[in-house]
Amino acid sequence: MTIYRERAVFINEKFFQSLILYIGQILCQDIYNAVVRHSFTNIFSIIFQVILLVFIFDRGKYTKPMIKLYCVLTIAAYGWAIWGGLSDYNNRFSNVNIYAMIMAIIEVAFAILILDFTNRTVVLKRPEYLMSEEKEAS
Repeated sequence: MTIYRERAVFINEKFFQSLILYIGQILCQDIYNAVVRHSFTNIFSIIFQVILLVFIFDRGKYTKPMIKLYCVLTIAAYGWAIWGGLSDYNNRFSNVNIYAMIMAIIEVAFAILILDFTNRTVVLKRPEYLMSEEKEAS
Protein backbone atom coordinates (compact mmCIF):
# COMPACT_ATOMS: atom_id res chain seq x y z
CA MET A 1 0.00 0.00 0.00
CA THR A 2 1.41 3.31 -1.08
CA ILE A 3 0.84 6.29 1.15
CA TYR A 4 0.23 9.31 -0.99
CA ARG A 5 -0.61 12.90 -0.46
CA GLU A 6 -3.30 14.39 -2.64
CA ARG A 7 -2.58 17.87 -3.87
CA ALA A 8 -4.95 20.71 -4.66
CA VAL A 9 -4.48 21.76 -8.25
CA PHE A 10 -5.68 25.17 -9.36
CA ILE A 11 -6.79 24.68 -12.97
CA ASN A 12 -7.05 28.43 -13.51
CA GLU A 13 -3.76 30.06 -12.52
CA LYS A 14 -5.28 33.56 -12.73
CA PHE A 15 -7.83 32.56 -10.10
CA PHE A 16 -4.99 31.35 -7.87
CA GLN A 17 -3.13 34.65 -8.24
CA SER A 18 -6.30 36.70 -7.75
CA LEU A 19 -7.18 34.71 -4.63
CA ILE A 20 -3.74 35.35 -3.14
CA LEU A 21 -3.99 39.07 -3.93
CA TYR A 22 -7.52 39.35 -2.51
CA ILE A 23 -6.76 37.54 0.74
CA GLY A 24 -3.47 39.44 1.06
CA GLN A 25 -5.29 42.75 0.62
CA ILE A 26 -7.90 41.84 3.24
CA LEU A 27 -5.11 40.68 5.57
CA CYS A 28 -3.23 43.98 5.14
CA GLN A 29 -6.45 45.88 5.84
CA ASP A 30 -7.04 43.91 9.04
CA ILE A 31 -3.45 44.36 10.20
CA TYR A 32 -3.70 48.10 9.51
CA ASN A 33 -6.90 48.31 11.56
CA ALA A 34 -5.26 46.38 14.40
CA VAL A 35 -2.06 48.44 14.50
CA VAL A 36 -3.07 51.98 13.58
CA ARG A 37 -6.56 52.09 15.03
CA HIS A 38 -5.76 49.82 17.99
CA SER A 39 -8.75 47.69 17.05
CA PHE A 40 -7.90 44.15 18.03
CA THR A 41 -11.39 42.77 17.51
CA ASN A 42 -10.39 41.24 14.19
CA ILE A 43 -7.42 39.23 15.51
CA PHE A 44 -9.23 35.96 14.75
CA SER A 45 -9.74 37.13 11.19
CA ILE A 46 -6.01 37.84 10.86
CA ILE A 47 -5.08 34.43 12.25
CA PHE A 48 -7.56 32.63 9.99
CA GLN A 49 -6.36 34.50 6.90
CA VAL A 50 -2.73 33.65 7.64
CA ILE A 51 -3.66 29.99 8.11
CA LEU A 52 -5.66 30.10 4.88
CA LEU A 53 -2.69 31.55 2.97
CA VAL A 54 -0.46 28.79 4.36
CA PHE A 55 -2.96 26.18 3.16
CA ILE A 56 -3.20 27.81 -0.27
CA PHE A 57 0.57 27.96 -0.73
CA ASP A 58 0.94 24.38 0.55
CA ARG A 59 -1.74 23.18 -1.90
CA GLY A 60 -2.58 20.20 0.29
CA LYS A 61 -5.80 18.23 0.24
CA TYR A 62 -7.41 20.53 2.82
CA THR A 63 -6.93 23.66 0.72
CA LYS A 64 -10.31 23.45 -1.00
CA PRO A 65 -12.31 22.89 2.23
CA MET A 66 -10.46 25.76 3.93
CA ILE A 67 -11.27 28.15 1.08
CA LYS A 68 -14.91 27.05 1.25
CA LEU A 69 -14.97 27.55 5.03
CA TYR A 70 -13.49 31.03 4.62
CA CYS A 71 -16.17 31.91 2.06
CA VAL A 72 -19.01 30.56 4.19
CA LEU A 73 -17.79 32.45 7.27
CA THR A 74 -17.37 35.63 5.21
CA ILE A 75 -20.87 35.31 3.75
CA ALA A 76 -22.33 34.65 7.20
CA ALA A 77 -20.50 37.53 8.90
CA TYR A 78 -21.23 40.15 6.26
CA GLY A 79 -24.71 38.75 5.74
CA TRP A 80 -25.45 39.39 9.40
CA ALA A 81 -24.05 42.91 9.01
CA ILE A 82 -26.34 43.53 6.04
CA TRP A 83 -29.31 42.07 7.89
CA GLY A 84 -28.53 44.21 10.93
CA GLY A 85 -28.40 47.33 8.79
CA LEU A 86 -31.67 46.51 7.10
CA SER A 87 -33.44 45.75 10.37
CA ASP A 88 -33.43 49.45 11.27
CA TYR A 89 -36.79 49.96 9.58
CA ASN A 90 -38.41 51.32 12.76
CA ASN A 91 -36.17 54.40 12.58
CA ARG A 92 -36.66 54.80 8.81
CA PHE A 93 -33.07 53.63 8.24
CA SER A 94 -31.66 56.81 9.77
CA ASN A 95 -28.81 54.93 11.48
CA VAL A 96 -27.72 52.97 8.41
CA ASN A 97 -24.19 53.59 7.20
CA ILE A 98 -24.56 53.32 3.43
CA TYR A 99 -20.80 53.01 2.85
CA ALA A 100 -20.52 50.08 5.29
CA MET A 101 -23.60 48.48 3.73
CA ILE A 102 -22.16 48.72 0.20
CA MET A 103 -18.81 47.32 1.36
CA ALA A 104 -20.58 44.40 3.06
CA ILE A 105 -22.52 43.66 -0.13
CA ILE A 106 -19.27 43.74 -2.13
CA GLU A 107 -17.59 41.37 0.34
CA VAL A 108 -20.51 38.93 0.08
CA ALA A 109 -20.34 39.12 -3.72
CA PHE A 110 -16.59 38.40 -3.69
CA ALA A 111 -17.08 35.49 -1.29
CA ILE A 112 -19.75 33.99 -3.55
CA LEU A 113 -17.46 34.39 -6.58
CA ILE A 114 -14.54 32.76 -4.76
CA LEU A 115 -16.77 29.90 -3.62
CA ASP A 116 -18.03 29.33 -7.16
CA PHE A 117 -14.56 29.47 -8.73
CA THR A 118 -13.18 27.18 -6.02
CA ASN A 119 -15.84 24.58 -6.77
CA ARG A 120 -15.10 24.79 -10.49
CA THR A 121 -11.33 25.19 -10.68
CA VAL A 122 -9.73 23.50 -7.66
CA VAL A 123 -9.39 19.73 -7.94
CA LEU A 124 -7.58 17.12 -5.86
CA LYS A 125 -5.04 15.00 -7.71
CA ARG A 126 -2.43 12.44 -6.82
CA PRO A 127 1.16 13.17 -7.76
CA GLU A 128 2.12 11.64 -11.11
CA TYR A 129 5.09 9.67 -9.80
CA LEU A 130 2.90 7.84 -7.28
CA MET A 131 0.37 6.95 -9.93
CA SER A 132 3.12 5.42 -12.08
CA GLU A 133 4.44 3.39 -9.10
CA GLU A 134 0.96 1.97 -8.47
CA LYS A 135 0.68 0.91 -12.11
CA GLU A 136 4.05 -0.85 -11.95
CA ALA A 137 3.12 -2.67 -8.74
CA SER A 138 -0.09 -4.12 -10.16
